Amino acid sequence: MKLTSMRHDLSQKSAEVRQIYAQRDERVKEIADLECTISELEDQQDESSQSRERLSRDLDTVEREIAAKEKELRDLLPRLSASKANEAKLKQRYPLLKKLN
Repeated sequence: MKLTSMRHDLSQKSAEVRQIYAQRDERVKEIADLECTISELEDQQDESSQSRERLSRDLDTVEREIAAKEKELRDLLPRLSASKANEAKLKQRYPLLKKLN
């Protein structure tokens, strides 16, 4: 009877050990999956950071171009006004020019 009981206990303990190993293997797999996820998130964060930096540089470039065009416009406006004023004087002086438009 004692031998049968011991064999039964041994069988139970073996089953418990197998279950523990299976749980351990599952945890190792979960850890590996989490490490992959973390790695992917870090890569995405790096890409996002690089993209943000690139977009910031692009924005700076566009803002400089806008500032340059605004300066160019400010420089041209007085000349345009002077040309329009000159055109108006010429049209007053030479009435036939009014009919050409």
